[in-house]
Amino acid sequence: MIRPLDLTDTWEVVPSTTVDPTLLPYTPDVTMAGDVLVLTDGIALRAAVDDHGGAVVAAPIHTLRCLDEKVSPLVLAAFLDRALQQYARGTGSKWHVDLYRVAVPVPDPSESERLARVIRTLVEQKKLAEAAVRAADQLRDSFVDMMAAGLLQLPDMGDNR
Repeated sequence: MIRPLDLTDTWEVVPSTTVDPTLLPYTPDVTMAGDVLVLTDGIALRAAVDDHGGAVVAAPIHTLRCLDEKVSPLVLAAFLDRALQQYARGTGSKWHVDLYRVAVPVPDPSESERLARVIRTLVEQKKLAEAAVRAADQLRDSFVDMMAAGLLQLPDMGDNR
C-alpha cells in the first residue's frame, strides 16, 4: 500500500506497509510500473514514481499513467513536484492543489531521457551527501562517547592547537 508518507523528496516511492487486495471489500485499482503518484492535499505536497507497480494507493494520492512513452515518468514527477509548490493554496498544515489546473512542460522524448539521466545523477549525489552527513554524525557521537568513557585521550600537542 502506498500512503502519503511513502512519497519521497527524491521522486521515489518507498512503501511502508503492505495490504492484501483480496481482503478489501472492493476490487482496488493497483499501480503499474512507471505510474506517477501525486499528493495534492496535506503538508508535504509531492509527486513520485512507482517503479514496481502492483500497489494499492491510499487517498488522497492521485495516480497518473502515461499512455504513451513520450515523457519519462521521473521527469513528469519532478516537473509536477515543483509545480505543486507554485499552485498550492491553503494555510498552516493544510494545503491543496487542483491537479487539473497544474501545467507542466512536455519535453520531446530525447530531451526527456536526457533530463531523466541528469535527475537520476542528482538524486544519487543527494543520497551520497546525506550518507556522508550520517557517517559524520555517527563518528562525532562515537568520538564523544569514547572521550566521555575515558577510552580515548587526545595527545598533548604542546601548543594551543
